[in-house]
Amino acid sequence: MEQAFNQALINSRVIHGAIKAAGIYHYRMDYQDFVQDGIINYANVYHKYAPQEEMTKINQLAFQKNQMASTGSTEKANEAKC
Repeated sequence: MEQAFNQALINSRVIHGAIKAAGIYHYRMDYQDFVQDGIINYANVYHKYAPQEEMTKINQLAFQKNQMASTGSTEKANEAKC
C-alpha cells in the first residue's frame, strides 16, 4: 500500500486535474480536503489495479474516481448551504 501512496504523490497532476475538472479550484477553503481524498482514492485504485493494469489505465481510473467523488462532495456542500 505504501507504493500506492507513493504513486499517488508522483502522479499528483492526475489528482489535481480531476479536482479541477469537477469545478473545484485551489482558492476554495476546502481544496486541500479534496486533494487528500484524491490521494486516498488514487492509492486505492492503484492498489486494486496495479498488478494487472498499466499506469495509463490506472491514471484514467483514478481521474474518473476522483472527479466523481469531488463532484458528489460539491453537490452535497451546495445543498447544505441552502
